[in-house]
This record gives sequence, C-alpha cells and structure tokens, in this order.
Amino acid sequence: MQFLQNSRRIARFLKPIMIIPEANPRSVSSVLQISGSIQWPNHASPSPSVLKGMDRCTHLHTPSSSFNLLMPRLSFSSEAPKLEGDPTVTVKELHDKILDSVNVKRSMPPNAWLWSLIESCQNQDDISLLFEVLQKLRRFRLSNLRIHDNFNSSLCQQISKTCVRVGAIDSGKKALWKHNVLGLTPSVASADHLLSYALEHKNSQLMEEVMTLLKTNDLPLQPGTADLVFRICHDTDKWDLLGKYSKKFSKAGVKLRKTTFDVWMDFAANRGDTESLWKADKLRSETYNQHTLSTAFE
Repeated sequence: MQFLQNSRRIARFLKPIMIIPEANPRSVSSVLQISGSIQWPNHASPSPSVLKGMDRCTHLHTPSSSFNLLMPRLSFSSEAPKLEGDPTVTVKELHDKILDSVNVKRSMPPNAWLWSLIESCQNQDDISLLFEVLQKLRRFRLSNLRIHDNFNSSLCQQISKTCVRVGAIDSGKKALWKHNVLGLTPSVASADHLLSYALEHKNSQLMEEVMTLLKTNDLPLQPGTADLVFRICHDTDKWDLLGKYSKKFSKAGVKLRKTTFDVWMDFAANRGDTESLWKADKLRSETYNQHTLSTAFE
C-alpha cells in the first residue's frame, strides 16, 4: 500500500516534465506572443549566467514555471542576426571558386559562375578581379583545351555593360581591342554601351576615344552608333564634331535613322546654318524616298 502511495507521488512529481515534449506549434506560437510582453526587472534581459542556472533547474520546476522558463529561451533564439551578403564579398568568393577550379582541379568552371561574377560586380576592384579571372580562363582554354577562339561577343557586350554600370570606363574601353589578353571579342554593341554613358554624362571626349577605338580595331559603323554620336554632339554643342562624323558615317555607307536626321537638322536650325539644314534634308529625302508603283519605273 505504501509502495502505491509513493508511486503516485513520484508520478505527480514527474508529470510537469512531460508537458514540454508534448507542446504543439500553437503552444509555442502563443509562448512567443506572450514573451514579447514580458519585462524583466530594471528593463534588462537576464544574463547568460542566469539563463544557464535556469536551465540546470528545469528538472525542479512546476508546470507554470516551466512555461515561464521556456519563453526567454525561445525569445533569444528568434533574435539571431541574419548576415546579408556583400556584393564585393560575393565577387571574391566566385573569383576564388573559379581559380580553384582552373588551378587546382584543372577543369573549366560552370559558365553560370562567370555570369554570376559579372552581374555581382559593384566597383573597380570587382572589375579587376573579373579581368583576372578572364585572363586565367583564356590561358586555360589555350593550354589545356586547345581553344584558340576568343569568348563570344555576347560576353564582351555584358562586360562592357557592367563596366559602364559601375563607372569603370577605362576597363570598358579595353573590351574594344581586337587583340587582348582577356580573350574578349569586341563588338559595336559593346561600344554603344560606352557611347550611351558618354551621352548621359555629356562627354564628347569619351565619344571621340570610343570612335577612335572602333576605327583602330576595324569595327564597322552602325546606324545606332551614329544616332548616339549625333545626340552627343547636339547635347554638348559640338557642331564641328557633328560635321566630322556625319562625313565618316556617310562615307561608310551607313543608313542614318530618321531620328538621327531630326537631331542633325534641329542642330543646324538652332545655329541658323541654312546650308547644312538644306543638305541634311536633301540627304534624308534621298535615303527615305518613297516611290509609288508608277514612279518606280520612271
């Protein structure tokens, strides 16, 4: 009989311990809500030593005390800081992964790594790491894979776009060289990114540098390039440069866009240069002369 009474006492004593494992998500949720309203003495949170002592005493608490002890532990765990990725750190990590693949594993890294590296660049230091990676990849392609072709022009265009985005203009100009250690294939589209930057910042000097690079590296002139050049000349009030490049585009056989003619003629009208206005209008009429079926055979 005494044995049964002792057993019942022990069961009543151990019963609170069984509450915590059986707690469901709703109970935990309510605990979290209540814990936010609890204020500790002197508005201070319990010290780690206090919490540690509380943990050691959990085998002695009652149902109500176990509920109270559970709250501060849950509350503190929910306040763990979340680390946000720094773009420069991301670039460095991708740079190291790519070089490890090339130098240690002796294999080409996934293309997605390189594209992710390009998209993550935020400053000139990032561009320098990007160019280092390109140079390493080019050497690996030549020595191990026997690939002598440069990277495709789409990659060059994206790199030029990235250089413009971060303001690394001198690095962007390197992508326009036909023979470069980076293995890039220059393109007019890449040059247009730099010209767009020159237009935005009203930089006629940069425009001239880009046009020189196009000529030096035998890149063909395009209507889109002419449109940008004419706009830059107009916005920077460089009438002499517009006359210079209008001759170059005309000699190259570039069909100017109607919007380009509009800029040209508007510039001439604002200057009161009727002769240039007449010539531009005449050239536009010849370029976009629309014939009917009857006049086409006259």
